[in-house]
This record gives sequence, C-alpha cells and structure tokens, in this order.
Amino acid sequence: MRIALGFALALALAPSAPAQEKKAPPVDAKKLVGRWELKDAKKGTKPPQLDFAADGKLALTGDIDGKPASFTGTYKLDGDKLSFELKSKDDAFTDAVTLTRLDDDEFDAKDADGKTETFARVKAKK
Repeated sequence: MRIALGFALALALAPSAPAQEKKAPPVDAKKLVGRWELKDAKKGTKPPQLDFAADGKLALTGDIDGKPASFTGTYKLDGDKLSFELKSKDDAFTDAVTLTRLDDDEFDAKDADGKTETFARVKAKK
C-alpha cells in the first residue's frame, strides 16, 4: 500500500543569468504540525487524514480498499524531503515525498513517480 503525501520544485530562468534554478523558499516544519486531509479522495470513502505531531510522531487514518485503516509511526522533514515510517497491526511501510508547497492551509506532496497530491488542513470544529 502506498499513500502519496501529500509534499514540484519550481524551476525558472533568472533574468540576468541563463539556465539558473530559482530556489524554492525553505519549508517551515512548524507549519506541518496538525491534521491534514487528502483533498481529492474517492467519493463515498473516508479521506485519508494525516496527524503530524511536533515530536515527530505521525498517524494515518482513512479507508483503504473500502475498509477503515489506521497506521502510526514517525516522520522526518529534511529540507523539502518528508520521509516517514508507518505501521499497523497487519502492515508496515516506509516512504518519502517532496513537499513542493506548504502554507497555513494546504500542502502538495510529490512522490517518486512524480504524482502530486494536495492535502488541506482540517480546521478545528467550533
């Protein structure tokens, strides 16, 4: 099972120097802490939710193949690279994605296959 998180490096030509990469702003790890939900989840399923804790803990819940699933584990953010290790009672996996955008409300994650998924922050209910 592979859940792509979620985290495209923008390349541009600098006006005064040809073929130079424009550096993306650094990722603020503090903005990642909180609960996030996959924006384009299949209708009729519980969208995957990621809970990032400040201490490096990660929880993933949602429907997988139509059945509720829950994983716990850890994550590490190194620059724009987000690596994580998750386990359930029946399964375990390790993966990494690149965060291409992270703001207060959304983040984009690009997996090794080049697929990008967007997650939105889950707002606390009042």
